[in-house]
Amino acid sequence: EYLKQLLHLRQKYRALRQGQQLEMWQDEVVYGFTRLTEVPHEEILCFFNNSHDLQERQIPLRLESPLQSTQCQWINVFDPQDQLQIQEGFIDLILPPKRAAIYRVIGGA
Repeated sequence: EYLKQLLHLRQKYRALRQGQQLEMWQDEVVYGFTRLTEVPHEEILCFFNNSHDLQERQIPLRLESPLQSTQCQWINVFDPQDQLQIQEGFIDLILPPKRAAIYRVIGGA
């Protein structure tokens, strides 16, 4: 069922099929990247926690991101209650153990 969800997301969001992939974060247990297209509101942020513990990170937005505005709202496509907080060009990320989060923009820039 999870794989079906991922395939559906790939079909639904063009950035996951055709976007340029740029790494945002990498350490021992957390990995993140963005997928960009020429259309600003198609940007997708993907983060993965490979740890058995909750992980918190403050991650800088890529300079290439057209959505550096704090006016944008980012929601997790798996859990709409999970929204990213972006302050002064940084993402305050909280990832549950062994979890992936894929965020899309819902607000205007």
